[in-house]
Amino acid sequence: MDRTRVLPRPKTGQRKTCATWTVKYQAFDRDPGDYSQAIERGFKTENDAIAWWITRKQNPHRPVRKAEVIKPAPPTVAEFLESWLKMIRHSVGSGTFHQYESHVREHLIPSLGDHLLVDVERDPQVIEEAMASWKRTDGRPGDLSPLFVKKVWSTLRTACNKARKRHLIATNPCDSVDPPKVERKEMIALSPAQVTQYLNAFDGTDIGAAIALAIGSGCRRAELLGLRWRDIDADAGTIRIERSVERIAIRTSKRVRYETRFKEPKSKRSRRTIPIAGFALERLRKHRVEQAQRFMAVGVRPDANTIVFDRDGQPWNPGPFGMRFTAIRDAAGLPKVRLHDLRHSYATLLLQSGSDLKTVSAALGHSSVAITADTYAHVSPVMLRSAADRLDDLLEGHG
Repeated sequence: MDRTRVLPRPKTGQRKTCATWTVKYQAFDRDPGDYSQAIERGFKTENDAIAWWITRKQNPHRPVRKAEVIKPAPPTVAEFLESWLKMIRHSVGSGTFHQYESHVREHLIPSLGDHLLVDVERDPQVIEEAMASWKRTDGRPGDLSPLFVKKVWSTLRTACNKARKRHLIATNPCDSVDPPKVERKEMIALSPAQVTQYLNAFDGTDIGAAIALAIGSGCRRAELLGLRWRDIDADAGTIRIERSVERIAIRTSKRVRYETRFKEPKSKRSRRTIPIAGFALERLRKHRVEQAQRFMAVGVRPDANTIVFDRDGQPWNPGPFGMRFTAIRDAAGLPKVRLHDLRHSYATLLLQSGSDLKTVSAALGHSSVAITADTYAHVSPVMLRSAADRLDDLLEGHG
């Protein structure tokens, strides 16, 4: 494969270099073993020449025009995003896909769809202009939150990474655009006294055992609602996280319907075994007896695959479960914390009791200890003070 040809200029006789690529190959004739040398010239890039030659080798008896293999017209952002959605449909979770699809159709295509993908790469400023134009699509007043804008920007960045891997662009234009700054919400953790208040207030309610386990294990809400009795080892005092629940939207030509489904855990480290606190295990045993009596009253025998925390025999939808938690919390006048803050309370109390970061990280199912350390940095002064006191006690014993 040659890169250049040297040709004389017709009038001056000077020689010029024509920077094109030429493919020289053996073209086989009809008779077996007979072949002749052939040349195909005029490829602008080496990749064009290689693509043509690969296509030619696949069918040596069919003439291949350069137009069949030379790069097609560059796609618009809309064309690429539509193809990207088709590519990832079965490789990401249903909830994640629904979020990507919403971002693409409601914000990215309306603001960037007409631009060529390569033009966005050359001029990333159009992304900043698009971000400034994004508005709410749910009819509610006000502007989009910085967190939501950052999520849409993140979706575009993920898609552009795929475009870069497919060699549609050389660099990711989102890397040249700063997303809006998002202030981290202050994390709230219950004190030991407040934990007792929560346990007493929820005891006897339809979600009392679930709240006790959330505080005593640090499970995510979706993991908690996906538990089966086979996942709980009462003798060992542990639970095994192997799945979670999610609420997905299924669009048809007439309407949108919603389903609650089970899915794989959030990450590889989310599949884990967690030791649970004694107070949570006690409430679980009581809950199992009450659930069995309720099922038997309607002629159903629960087994190892029965959902631990059910709603009329079916898995709880995470949304209504959260609303039920809020209603009981407010009716009892408890300190106002989110359902997810029960997970934070579990981790904070473990750290304050002397557990190391690696142990807490494994219990929470974080992908790395660094995430745990960053999330619970506020506990570090308490841990350091406790460590200093223990060191002081140790040295006094040898004084």
